[in-house]
Amino acid sequence: MTLYRRPSELALVALVVLATAACGPSGGTPTDDRPAGEQRSGRPASPTLHATDDASTGPTSRALGGGTIGVGCEEMLGFVGTGTPLPGEPTCTRSDGIDTAYGAVLTASRDEIAAWLATVAPDAVLGDACPPDEQACVQVPHAPHHPGDWHYLDVVVRGTGADAAVTVTAMTV
Repeated sequence: MTLYRRPSELALVALVVLATAACGPSGGTPTDDRPAGEQRSGRPASPTLHATDDASTGPTSRALGGGTIGVGCEEMLGFVGTGTPLPGEPTCTRSDGIDTAYGAVLTASRDEIAAWLATVAPDAVLGDACPPDEQACVQVPHAPHHPGDWHYLDVVVRGTGADAAVTVTAMTV
């Protein structure tokens, strides 16, 4: 019988025993007897949108992977607190986790997105003090006079003219 004389040896043995017990009888990964495709919560796992899916039906309620799902832009606009639609043909998403984030990706001119932003946060101004790949941006902290449930609203414009790439994100923190 071996006696462990140093506390570090005893701690190492205890760690090995605990790790072995946690890995289950096979010594591999922890045991998991959930049915295939089911999350730990008991809900079915979310499907993933693949490049081969039919995009003509729109992103409404299709999972995009990573906890983000496509939603109707009306849902995003409700979270933002405006009835004014985003310009162009936006694609909207929602991500739930510790926080909630809604996002929209669209093409529009800087003037069009500035006009939409004025309906949500009239005091916000698209500025030029942005990273090099952005032509205009603003991060607006929620104020009592702003509508909606968001805490921060980010707007980023990349490119110029009517086909500039615009990203709008509204999130809680």
